[in-house]
Amino acid sequence: MVEVPIEHAAEKDERLARLQLARSHKIGPKRFASLIERFGSAQRALKDPGFIRQRVGKDWRPASLSAIKEEGKALNPNYSPVICFRVAGMV
Repeated sequence: MVEVPIEHAAEKDERLARLQLARSHKIGPKRFASLIERFGSAQRALKDPGFIRQRVGKDWRPASLSAIKEEGKALNPNYSPVICFRVAGMV
């Protein structure tokens, strides 16, 4: 199991980037946590798609940010992106 503290993302842009990264194909909780640990933020990880493609496949693309925003608005008109992952050792 991966034990990586994922601090609260206070900035809206980082919250959206975390949702985008987490919703991307082939990015599960462990890979998400390792990318955050390596890059320090989802925004920086998304700026290096070549690194991610080397690990998950050359056809990797981040999830559509506009689809994530639309999905959130459909669920809740007062939508504010929030992401939670349960990582080993964290509650």
